[in-house]
This record gives sequence, structure tokens and C-alpha cells, in this order.
Amino acid sequence: MAWGAAGGIIAAHRTGCGGPHGCVGAILSLAALRGVANAASISLAIPAGQRAGQYAATWHAPPSKRARTFIGVGAAALGVGAAGWITSWTLRYTLLPRCDRTSCFVGQAAGLQSGFALAATGAGLLSYGIALRNATRADAPASSVRVLPSLGSGQSGLAVAGRF
Repeated sequence: MAWGAAGGIIAAHRTGCGGPHGCVGAILSLAALRGVANAASISLAIPAGQRAGQYAATWHAPPSKRARTFIGVGAAALGVGAAGWITSWTLRYTLLPRCDRTSCFVGQAAGLQSGFALAATGAGLLSYGIALRNATRADAPASSVRVLPSLGSGQSGLAVAGRF
């Protein structure tokens, strides 16, 4: 839905709507719709990734290397998406006086949506990988052997304690 709203914003701006101020209401309403859809996508991506990671750890017994891959790719996508989103806002205000108004507006609308979509995807992958790693660690056997000092009245030494 957010991609459709971003496309509608670009189309409304490119057609002109009968003058420079004729599209303001349409663009603002589509921008609000895009914002709500983007907020919903990231709000649903994080818990969905967590549930999917828990499910995968329960039924598929994944190795921890797979969890590290999802965490790395998710963190990279989240970072690149956030950087793209911030860059599209920054470039709009620094380049606006020097470029064609339509080109800057279209580039900023496409950059905002691309950055936010990549950030939401990264957040989902990151939460999937973290849930997968945590569920894998919880299922690992908790066996350990320890050597502890033992002191008492009239004795001292070492004690071996184990957990199986």
C-alpha cells in the first residue's frame, strides 16, 4: 500500500493537477496514507520476524551460523535503509535550489519509500535472526563441570560439581 501511495504522489506531481497548488490536497493525503502504511509495515515486521524465528528454531533445528547470517543481513539492510531515508531528506533540501523541482520531488519520494521499505525488511530479518539465535541457545544442553574450592571445619580441598 505504501508503494502505491508513493507512486500516486509521484503521478500526481508529474501531471500537475491544473497548476502548482492543485495537487497539494492529494499529495498530502497520499503522504499520510504512505506514512500509516510504512508504520504498519515496520510495526508488523518485527513481531512477525520474531514469531517466525521461534517457529523455525522449534521445527527445523537451525545451526547458529544461519542465525548470524540473518542478523548480519538484517542489520545491514536496516542501516542502509535508514541511511537512504535520511539521505533523501537531506538531498531534497540541499539540492532543491539547484535542480528541476519535479526531478527533486520524484527522487525524494522514491528515495523515501525505498529507504523505508529496506529498513522495514531489515528490521524483520534482524528480529528473525535474534529470535532464532535465542531459541537455539535456549535449546542447547546445559551441561557443565566445575571445580570449586571446599572449606569446612578441619578440612579443605576441591569439590567437583556438575550439571547434566
